[in-house]
This record gives sequence, structure tokens and C-alpha cells, in this order.
Amino acid sequence: MLQRYRTAVESGDLELAKTTLADDVVVRSPITSRYGFTGPQHIRELTSALASLDDFRLTGQVSDDRSALFSYSGRVRGVPIDHAIHVRLDDQPRIKEIVVFIRPLPAAITFMGAIGQDLARAHGKPGMARVVGLSKAVLGGLVRFNDRVVVPLVLRGLRAF
Repeated sequence: MLQRYRTAVESGDLELAKTTLADDVVVRSPITSRYGFTGPQHIRELTSALASLDDFRLTGQVSDDRSALFSYSGRVRGVPIDHAIHVRLDDQPRIKEIVVFIRPLPAAITFMGAIGQDLARAHGKPGMARVVGLSKAVLGGLVRFNDRVVVPLVLRGLRAF
């Protein structure tokens, strides 16, 4: 089941991905702990919004018979992103939980904006899509300022990557 899920994610095959999911599957967001996505229909919406990811490639996998951690690299709207997915199986075995992690912070904010705007539009809320875009612009500006100005001042003398 885990290999089938991996294949579905990497190929963008929503129908194949759906066959791996439990009816009560939960996706835990990297952006908020207040809301999650539950059930195959919500997961399908979320997965189709992932079209904002480019050059998405597997960089690692650790698994046992009940769970797996997949790590990926790529770009989200031109911003480099590292992305990890922790998948847990139920007794069927179907995927019961997916926990998503994203780094660095500029990528997480870009991802939040991209997926938030796509989901708002998909739910017929174009005004909320604009609000998400505005919040992404404000947060993104603060993060870029910190990354380019504040962090180098704080860490002056240390080797940068």
C-alpha cells in the first residue's frame, strides 16, 4: 500500500491515490493545527491543489510495515522547498493519517498562499483567495527581510550554506 501511495504521489495519479486511503483518512496540515482534511473527497481537493509544486522528486524514504516517511525536494511557485510526508496505515491496510512537513519558512509561506488561494477559489470564495494572497505577501515580506537582513546580522562570522 505504501509503495502504491508513493507511486500515486509522484505521478500525480489522484485515482490511484484514492485507492490507498481509508474512508476516515486525515491529513494534518503543515500550515495550521486548527484544521485538517478528512476523508477522500477533501484529500482529493487538497491533492489537486498541489499542482503548484514543480520539479517534485523523492529524496528519501524510511518505512516499516505500518508507516513510512517520504522526503521530497522541488519548487513551489519558483521557491525551493523540502517536503516530508509521514504516512500511517490502519488495520486494512489503508492510509489513515498523513502528516505533512515543509521547510524552509519562505517555502511554507509560498505553499500556504498557493494552496490556500486554490482551495478558496475551489470553494467559491474568490474574496478569501485575495485575503490569503495578501496575508502571504505580508508574511513573505517579513520572512524575506529576516532571511536577507536580520539573520546575516545575527549570525555574522558564521559560515553560511
